[in-house]
Amino acid sequence: MSRVRRVADGPAATSEPPDLAGSAHSSRDAAERFLVAGHDDAAATAVLHRTYADQATIWSEWARSQPDYLAPLQHALRHLSTRGLVVEVAAGTGQATAALVESNPTVLATDAVAEMVRQGASLVPAAAWVVADAARLPLRDRCVDVLVCCNAVFAIDEARRVLADDGALLVVSSFGDHTPIRHAPQRLLDLMPGWSMTWARAAHGDWAILQREESQQ
Repeated sequence: MSRVRRVADGPAATSEPPDLAGSAHSSRDAAERFLVAGHDDAAATAVLHRTYADQATIWSEWARSQPDYLAPLQHALRHLSTRGLVVEVAAGTGQATAALVESNPTVLATDAVAEMVRQGASLVPAAAWVVADAARLPLRDRCVDVLVCCNAVFAIDEARRVLADDGALLVVSSFGDHTPIRHAPQRLLDLMPGWSMTWARAAHGDWAILQREESQQ
């Protein structure tokens, strides 16, 4: 049986994609290393924190200027039951968080940058907010029903640890390969043996939902 299920793509883009120089962005390589190694790669962690620590003041305004920013996430949520505890890693100032709380009352948003969390809590008060690193979440093993990563870093080992046996990992790239922090669906599947994946494209980006196969639960 195939580990991959491709579903119909979502709506087309309504505007041109922003020029983000994704493949050449300083965070691209660091995010890939963090994905695999987490805090075992201290240099990658430092690059990521340095790159995004001063972005809180501009993040919300920039996201609002991109009409297709949330299209992949909104399309993905049609294929996912966001029941139970939903946790977002590297949530920034809450653009994706706002969409998540519309479909679930129990959302915990996390970010390693305290100013991101402060602004996010002000903009999306319906979610709970906490300063936490994506590789060191303050959560017990296998307690999360849906773990969300939208244009952001996450660490595979930590996702495996916190997700419930039947939990789902949702990874969204709003601008596909243009996205500076980019986790391509096939790359994720290659790194996660024993997991299956549903994915599609929407607007300029794509999304993937990964879940443990029954033999791994």
